[in-house]
Amino acid sequence: MKNKRTTSRLKIALAVTALYASSWAAADNGSQAALGDAFGSMQATVQAGRARLDKTRAATDSDEVFVTLGLGSWVMDKEDRVGQVVALYPHGIFGYQVGDTGYLSNDLSPELEYGDGVWTGDTVIDPDNEIGTVTRIFEGARNSWGGRDRAYRIQYKVGNGLYIAKGGLRREVPEYIKSDFPGLGQKVSPGTVIITSENESFRVEQVFSDGRVRFRVGAKSEVLTRNRYTVVPAGSGI
Repeated sequence: MKNKRTTSRLKIALAVTALYASSWAAADNGSQAALGDAFGSMQATVQAGRARLDKTRAATDSDEVFVTLGLGSWVMDKEDRVGQVVALYPHGIFGYQVGDTGYLSNDLSPELEYGDGVWTGDTVIDPDNEIGTVTRIFEGARNSWGGRDRAYRIQYKVGNGLYIAKGGLRREVPEYIKSDFPGLGQKVSPGTVIITSENESFRVEQVFSDGRVRFRVGAKSEVLTRNRYTVVPAGSGI
């Protein structure tokens, strides 16, 4: 049974439940009914979000949303080192190994399957137009208030190198609607012909969620942002 889940959803659920319980105790019967309806609506919203997040997971017989760290769990520490839990100690302290070196910590970010709009295994492009594959996703580091920063930390591979991103990755998509004017959009997908700002035409090979495209120029690959190319209408003969 899988146990990788997002703690943020658990915290939201617990906070909503606590608020509901305190309000229920202070309310009269009529108010209780109204609160019950409101709480039911919030529960439906949480469940819908959970269903969307779990769309690539196999069904299990558990409805837990805990992120449980155990032996073998992948974690990231505050120094952005990635390793696996190898020992469990009292008071929430974990022994984990990074390469050949062991460490101890009670402040580790658990691995997730989804974060910042990307899934593990997605092909992504970074702010420097380097294209790679997401290998692992981790929760944000703990902040001074004891909560987690909203920025996920994403490990991705470009060639033989591993890098850590704290946002700014965009996933490859099957198509992108490029709209230069409201209501006038043109579909860009692999195989679409574009004209660059230098009036050169190329055929798109990859498309990303922010409209960037990759195409080949001889033996090299080039990337353009959405404002630096024009889509050639299908059937134009180019």
